Amino acid sequence: MASPKAQRIQAVINSISIDIKLYQQLLELLREQKSIYLTFDSVALNDNVAQQIPILNQLSHHATERSLHLRKLGLPIHEHSVQRICNALPSELNIKARNQWTYLKSLIHECHQLNQSNGQSSAAFHEIMHHIKHPTQHTYEEQRF
Repeated sequence: MASPKAQRIQAVINSISIDIKLYQQLLELLREQKSIYLTFDSVALNDNVAQQIPILNQLSHHATERSLHLRKLGLPIHEHSVQRICNALPSELNIKARNQWTYLKSLIHECHQLNQSNGQSSAAFHEIMHHIKHPTQHTYEEQRF
């Protein structure tokens, strides 16, 4: 049986591949969300967001677990700690783990960028919907009080 330290290292490395799959799913949903904003389909938007929530919850849970493992290993909660773990692995595993870590970071960055863009689209969507539901009259007619 592996030592507790080895089990923690394995858990950190395994969580990376799991999170890659989750971020790939999230990225697809964020891309769909972007196109939904263009169709003004609030039902589809609510469905899309509902699908994102469990993924985000899982990612948050994994991040908490990864942080706990790093702390128990005596490492700071920082990406350099994951790199240190990769350095401690045998060569073949080191390369695979580093590639996965790099890919995960790129997925996180891409999701963040798309989420920022979707946030701007959301603000525009709500503003347009507000103007549709509550149109303002722009006339030069004298207002009566």
